[in-house]
Amino acid sequence: MVSVRRALWMVCGIAGMLWGAACGMSKDAIQQEIEKARTCAADQDCENVGSKCPFGCYVVVHKKDAESIRALLKGYKETCAYDCMVLDKIACKDKMCTAITK
Repeated sequence: MVSVRRALWMVCGIAGMLWGAACGMSKDAIQQEIEKARTCAADQDCENVGSKCPFGCYVVVHKKDAESIRALLKGYKETCAYDCMVLDKIACKDKMCTAITK
C-alpha cells in the first residue's frame, strides 16, 4: 500500500510534499484516503485535522496519518460551506476515529 505522502510525491513531486497540493486528486480518492486513515484502537489514536467541505465538519483520522490527510485537504478547493455543530470530543468508536458533537 502506498502512503498518502508517497502518493503526493509520485503525483506532485517536491512541490506537492511541501505545499500540500492535492494535485488534481479527485474528491472520491481523497475520501478513500480519509476513510483508510480513520482506523484506530483507542481514543488517543485520533486527531481532528480540520474541516473541509465536502469532507465534513470534522475530519478525524489516526494521528500517524494526520499530516498527510491535512495536506490533501489543504490542496482541495472547497466547493461548499458548512454550519458545524460544536465538537464535544474525539473518540475511537467501533475501531474508527469519530467526531462526537454536542
